[in-house]
Amino acid sequence: MTSRFRLICADPPWSFADSLTMSEVSRGASSHYPTLTINALCELPVERLAEDVAVLGLWVPSSMLSDGIRVMESWGFRQKQSWIWVKTAPATGWRGVRDLLASLALETALARLVLRLLRKSGLVPVFTDGSGLAFGMGRLGRNCHEVLLIGTRGKGVSKLVGSKSERTVFFAPAMPHSKKPEVAQDMLERLIPEGDRLELFARRERPNWLCIGNQSPLTPGVDIRDWIAARLAPRVG
Repeated sequence: MTSRFRLICADPPWSFADSLTMSEVSRGASSHYPTLTINALCELPVERLAEDVAVLGLWVPSSMLSDGIRVMESWGFRQKQSWIWVKTAPATGWRGVRDLLASLALETALARLVLRLLRKSGLVPVFTDGSGLAFGMGRLGRNCHEVLLIGTRGKGVSKLVGSKSERTVFFAPAMPHSKKPEVAQDMLERLIPEGDRLELFARRERPNWLCIGNQSPLTPGVDIRDWIAARLAPRVG
């Protein structure tokens, strides 16, 4: 019988009209990797890869939230929360200290205490004017965040939860196109500490996860649709 996963994370290659250009160099997603349409994503039988009670983390462009919920529901999950990655810019001086401690605050009680004291002192202000934030693309506001939709399936998900202290907003530096910070995966692991874990459309390997994607060292060049079909195929013998 095909083994299934309690925690799934996916960062699909969304196809959307983002063919903006700068200095004749395309910045759209399709210039970095093959994309999939919404219908193609909805047709992926991810539900069959998940345990009866499971959690899904689905990265979705902020301009495509309704499409993200549609894909999530097609995969057999119901959206419960949205986690926000606030992208910070490289910085020096006190701003750099603030950014560093903001990321460390997710990991250590000491960093949380230091950051709280610095904020109270006024030496490290909270982001109120956009300073310290990444400056991304956008035809309206400049994008400086990404959305991780959290969905569940089945009854009794609360019994799987380990840490009940994970924040729905976290800070991490902006990264190369489509790359996501490891801190998000760390948070998901603390949220659901037990069970098998699967990452779809992965671009690197990670301990204690099965990382599948055409840019993953484990499955280079493999179409995710072919991998899922092979995974779900009846085993002989």
